[in-house]
Amino acid sequence: MISLLFAGILGLILLLISRATIAARRKYRVSLGYGEKKDPLFNYVSAHANFCAYTPLFLILLFLLESTQSLPNSSLIIMASCFTFGRIIHFFALTKMELKTPPNFKFRVLGMVLTLGSLGVLSIGAIFKSLYLIL
Repeated sequence: MISLLFAGILGLILLLISRATIAARRKYRVSLGYGEKKDPLFNYVSAHANFCAYTPLFLILLFLLESTQSLPNSSLIIMASCFTFGRIIHFFALTKMELKTPPNFKFRVLGMVLTLGSLGVLSIGAIFKSLYLIL
C-alpha cells in the first residue's frame, strides 16, 4: 500500500510539473526542445526530465522492497517521503532560481541529496535482500 500511495502522489506531482512546463513553453513560445539555455524554460524542461528519470526506478524499488517485506514500513515511508520532498524542492529550486551570477544552488543540492539518498538506501536494501535470498 505504501508504494501505491506514493505512486499516486508522485503521479500528481508529475502532472503539476508537466502543467508548469507546458505553461512555460507557451509563455516562451517554444514547442520543441529547450529554447535558449538562458531562458527559464530550459530549467522547467530540465526539472521535468529529471523527475521522469528518477521516479520510475524509485517506485520499482519501493514496490519490490515493500512486497518482499525487506524493510520496515516506517523506513519505506521515510524514504518515500524524502524522495517526494526532494523532487518537489528540486523542481522549485530549478524553476524559481534567478538567473544571476553566481546562482544559489542550496535548495537544488538539498533536493538532489534527498532524492539520491533515498534512492541509494532503497538500492542497497534491494541488494542485501536479494543476496540474503540467493545465498
